[in-house]
Amino acid sequence: MSIDVSQLIALVSSRVCHDLASPIQALTTALDVLESDNSPEMRESAIGLIRNSTNQAGAKVDFMRAIFGSVTAGNGTSSLADLKNIAAKFIATQKPEFKWEITENEFPKPLARVLMNLIMIAIDSLPRGGEIEVVTTKNGNNYEVMVKATGYRVNLKPAMRASLQGRAPEDGFDGRSIQPFIAFLTAKQNKIELAAREDEQSVTLIARMQSEVSGMIG
Repeated sequence: MSIDVSQLIALVSSRVCHDLASPIQALTTALDVLESDNSPEMRESAIGLIRNSTNQAGAKVDFMRAIFGSVTAGNGTSSLADLKNIAAKFIATQKPEFKWEITENEFPKPLARVLMNLIMIAIDSLPRGGEIEVVTTKNGNNYEVMVKATGYRVNLKPAMRASLQGRAPEDGFDGRSIQPFIAFLTAKQNKIELAAREDEQSVTLIARMQSEVSGMIG
């Protein structure tokens, strides 16, 4: 499956703008209150909204840089402690709880990018909240990450699964389904194996980076 570069850029930009729209709108609302209402109570409420919205926007920008941008781009390694911190701040703006015990110091950047994308897919699979658990392991030169989403009505949507397999969704790509396609492209280019498993309580996403694997999803 191939996609026009200009379309890919447009859809990724759409996803980033969508995630930033809410805190930016809240900032606008708070500034309007500060300009139109001089009561101490309303000013305190507006300042609190500005502080909260600024923190949310910052967390989302950092996370988007980790799944699309420079944090996990190129060769070399990424610090798992740094990635955990970025993910924790972002998930704090969402519904799920987050659990990730760091056992390794760093992972290759391509696998780190896939990992952060899998976390985003896990978040999107939990419409009512729940828990996201991340397990990262290294055995010699072989690496594995597991991202498990558990919660009420957990579901890996067909469009997300198709994109993770490198196929266009039935209705075509959009700003949401393009994100797992980025995970597929990164995995394919770097010989990272992907797998997805589902049951009534959970969705488990797995990525393995070994010497001889293909970028396929089971």
